[in-house]
Amino acid sequence: MVNYKTDITIDNFNKNLIQSGEIFTSVLVFKTSLVSVEEAEFISPALNKILKYSKWNFDLEDCDHIFRIENCPLYPFQIILLFGEYGFSCEELE
Repeated sequence: MVNYKTDITIDNFNKNLIQSGEIFTSVLVFKTSLVSVEEAEFISPALNKILKYSKWNFDLEDCDHIFRIENCPLYPFQIILLFGEYGFSCEELE
């Protein structure tokens, strides 16, 4: 399992949600196409930037290569779009 502590300032992508106090308290879980620590490290700076106030991690040992977020200020489709911009697939698990 790869864990990262977020510490990069948040950009305008979700600044309005943070300022308005609209933080989701649920846990979001995604199946991803990431298979290596190197791939996780590649996308991590972008995740740190948009998920500053969230706790998140990858479980690459799971068969679905799980990406999990606690207290996510974004909608699932925004996470899916971000993964796509980096060349990875991602789908929310329910």
